[in-house]
Amino acid sequence: MTREFISYGTTLHVAMSILDGCDPAEIVAELESPLCGALGGPSFRFVGTTSRLTNIVDRIASRLIESGECGGGVATWRLYNVALIMFQASEDRELQSAYRKAALITSQR
Repeated sequence: MTREFISYGTTLHVAMSILDGCDPAEIVAELESPLCGALGGPSFRFVGTTSRLTNIVDRIASRLIESGECGGGVATWRLYNVALIMFQASEDRELQSAYRKAALITSQR
């Protein structure tokens, strides 16, 4: 199922939508996992995002800080990595729901 999201930015948008629905404690646990750091690789790459994706990132970061689970801010690339971890672990129905939501938002532009 995860290989079906081909459009540019769709995979990341769907992954961040899934992460947006996760409990802060679950997000922090994944932020601390070895896989999160391993997905980062040895160099930085910058990818442009839509304002809608930026809003999701900001909302997740705010929830983490407000929850007290995370002391300070979290690097966006780490949130992206955790989102991709959650994306890969999601069930098909959850992926389809997040994809429909992302497609609806995209079509309303």
